Amino acid sequence: MELYCTHPSCPKPQNIFPSLDDPETLKTVKQQFCMSCGMPLILEGRYLTTKILGEGGFGTAYLGRDRLTPRMRQCAIKQFKPAMVMTPQQLTMARELFHREAEILEQLGSEHSQIPNLFAFFDIPAPNANTGVDDRFFYLVQEFVEGENLEQEMFRRGRFSEADIIEILTEMLNILEFIHSHNVIHRDIKPSNIMRHINGRLYLLDFGAIKNIAKPGSTIIYSQGYAPPEQLRGQQVFFASDLYALAATCVVLLTNESHENLFDTVRDRWQWENYTQVSEHITAVLNKMLQNAPFDRFQSVAETRKALIGNTPISLPLPTVIPSAPTVNLAPANLAASAGVYAPAHVFEPAIPQTKTNRRLPLHQLPLPEYVGRAGFVGWQSGLIGVVSNHLSLPTPILVILGAVVLIYFQWQRLLNKITMAAVAAVSGVIALVMAKLDFVSFAAAAIGGVMTAITTAILFRLIYRLLSGLNK
Repeated sequence: MELYCTHPSCPKPQNIFPSLDDPETLKTVKQQFCMSCGMPLILEGRYLTTKILGEGGFGTAYLGRDRLTPRMRQCAIKQFKPAMVMTPQQLTMARELFHREAEILEQLGSEHSQIPNLFAFFDIPAPNANTGVDDRFFYLVQEFVEGENLEQEMFRRGRFSEADIIEILTEMLNILEFIHSHNVIHRDIKPSNIMRHINGRLYLLDFGAIKNIAKPGSTIIYSQGYAPPEQLRGQQVFFASDLYALAATCVVLLTNESHENLFDTVRDRWQWENYTQVSEHITAVLNKMLQNAPFDRFQSVAETRKALIGNTPISLPLPTVIPSAPTVNLAPANLAASAGVYAPAHVFEPAIPQTKTNRRLPLHQLPLPEYVGRAGFVGWQSGLIGVVSNHLSLPTPILVILGAVVLIYFQWQRLLNKITMAAVAAVSGVIALVMAKLDFVSFAAAAIGGVMTAITTAILFRLIYRLLSGLNK
């Protein structure tokens, strides 16, 4: 059996114990220790970690097994492990948030079938070779929801339909109504925190940012692109704050576009309607939920539900201008995008990032994987043009250059999405291979050479651009 070490600095966390393949040994052995760092591997005498589910700003989530249950029940084990250097005050605050998540899960998870149950909350000592004093690590064990989150689902299938969004709104409003009835606000609703179980049912995850509405003050915790303006500014949050985040989640799922493309910072409002086709009624409901001012939105789940089923008229005020957010002196935390099904998703920002004013990011500002992928597509197609023109005795260099220019223009204007590029690359590859009379050697050399050349050139351009931009600041 393979056990995964949870010590943050373990050099080789995978451990294999053949003896644990015997069920009797597995249930009776008192403890096993990591062969690399000496960390206890059977947490609290019962929980076995088998692999990482994801990493976030405050911790790592593992898939685990409870060896003291008849069927070795699967569970999600979250370890409090900040991904950044924190001041003592920030560390204390982060640990309190982790404790609060356990308390909320214990209360809410046992009462609602679409919120994961809390099984255990504990801390254990672990050896520290540098200080000689044991460190203490905190763990939260909860119900494992098997399936994929909505961010992963969107990546796999593309845009959601209006019927999908109505289903999501209906289920999530029911969950939020239950949460709000306990006078708490989730504060971190987004696609990656909504899990679709393999049976199709939706679960709301990650309660690490939850806020008791009766308690004054507010810690600035948010996920960029989904949190409402009042949350970004660290001001008082309301039930309507969760409704805003839910609507932001819905428009991202409807369009399969990022917040940068959907939010117009010049007019300070969402402009997502051109990216999808939705009925006027659902558009009005979502836009009402997305109003900048909290009191311009629906004020409760019940009010939102009535509007969703068409029982109340929907009035939309004129857009209001939101003042700039103040700077917050907190260390930033990296957020796992979609890999962390259970990874803590708190985002601490030193200042509120400024969203791009244009509807689409320039090519050189795209995320690196997408930037490299688009460059690779240009190189692949250019290589195929070279293969075809060479076998037809045409002026290859001129055609390759012209083809590359056209393809770069297509990329600049975003005329091709991921699915279209994949289809074009596959079809043109087959055509070029046939026209090259199945000369696999020249085909592979041209295609691979084109891809490598384009990616190398694109990366060099990106580095030079950023270097020159830095010198001009």
